[in-house]
Amino acid sequence: MIAEDRFRSLCHAQIEGHASDAERAELLEALRQHDLLRHLYVEQMRVHALLTWQHGRSQCASVVPHATDKVLRHARWRLVLAGALALVMVGLMAWWLVGPDKEGVEIHVIASDNVNFRPGESRFDQSLVLTEGSMSFRTTAGAVVEVTGPAELDLFTPMHLRVLRGSVTADIGDGLKGFVIDTPEARVVDLGTRFAVSAGGANGTQVAVLDGKVEVYESSGDHKDSGPQVTLNEGEGIRIDTLKKPQRLGMVRLNSNARTLRDGSDIDLVSDVWDNRGIGGGNRFYGIVQGGMGIGARAYTTRSNRVWGASPGNIFPKELEGADQICTIPSYRTKPELRLKMLINRPCNLYVLADVSAPAPEWLKSQFTNTGLTVQSGPWWKGSEENEDLVSFYVIYGVWKRRIDRAGTVELGEPQYAGSKNKPAMYGIVVKALP
Repeated sequence: MIAEDRFRSLCHAQIEGHASDAERAELLEALRQHDLLRHLYVEQMRVHALLTWQHGRSQCASVVPHATDKVLRHARWRLVLAGALALVMVGLMAWWLVGPDKEGVEIHVIASDNVNFRPGESRFDQSLVLTEGSMSFRTTAGAVVEVTGPAELDLFTPMHLRVLRGSVTADIGDGLKGFVIDTPEARVVDLGTRFAVSAGGANGTQVAVLDGKVEVYESSGDHKDSGPQVTLNEGEGIRIDTLKKPQRLGMVRLNSNARTLRDGSDIDLVSDVWDNRGIGGGNRFYGIVQGGMGIGARAYTTRSNRVWGASPGNIFPKELEGADQICTIPSYRTKPELRLKMLINRPCNLYVLADVSAPAPEWLKSQFTNTGLTVQSGPWWKGSEENEDLVSFYVIYGVWKRRIDRAGTVELGEPQYAGSKNKPAMYGIVVKALP
């Protein structure tokens, strides 16, 4: 439960009318979760109204000390009516703030595609239903939510919603924490991040952290009174089935901006990616970005500022532009036992982008052809801010190519040459359908 001093401070700010959007959202969330706090808040509002009324009576007496009885009676009646009105307003305000769990929440529509919402409009909604299309909106607390249909959401407060089905991405931004997304299987609590949640399908709830950190709790119970089942950092994801058991989410489908989830379809070139890291591999996921390859495309599942670009003195390879890309896991660059597998659905060209600072591993040289093309990723950093010697640099990759003539499973091996003392960057993967 929220600390008493903090709760009183939020109440005072709200009652006096100078609470910020973030403070009001925090107060609403506390009131929604605890009956005791709701009663305390209503009592504080009632006392405030009575004190305001009493202050008005004393002001009346001091302003008209020699007034006639008739004038005083009229003044007192006006104060009685004003006091009664204040108490009625207290009741209405209390109902609006602490009424049913499922209440209208103000949202500001930012963008929409093939849905009945107009960008720029503000509206109050208890729920959102999208049969198709997509939309994004901002709550009064500052959280930006992107929804991909078909989807169904319940809106509780500017800091709390429930996903019954569909995919949602929440961008909380800097300085705002505690945004909550509930699903039938889990509760996800933001710790300052951008994360995605998908629910309502055969796979239960899926949670993927694109930036920052979240805590995942069981769907039942108060998340403030018990510890999280799992804490996820950037590049990590889990799937929670109906038995509410977290499992590693090995692959996440991302839209071309690599910032929102998308549903799989029959036209996907790659339908699955997995590796042999098992339980010891943690909860790291691979991200499949449909049509996302090009200058500025996200290179890895962590450090979103590291992007693909043209190598010095060259243009970006045309044959890679607009291809599907697999964001790999940068920390796996030192795993000599790594075996990465992909389920490919139809003929395509498969590219591996390998760090040129170390010899190519044998599996790459034997199965792929070096095109002579190069790209770069970055910025990377060496040194430290404390020593004031922080320097950025870029990693150069050679482009290796292999033609895949039939659907099936393709295996890739370790990122570094056996026995090499260098520690090259983890390779990138690009897939493009044959003409």
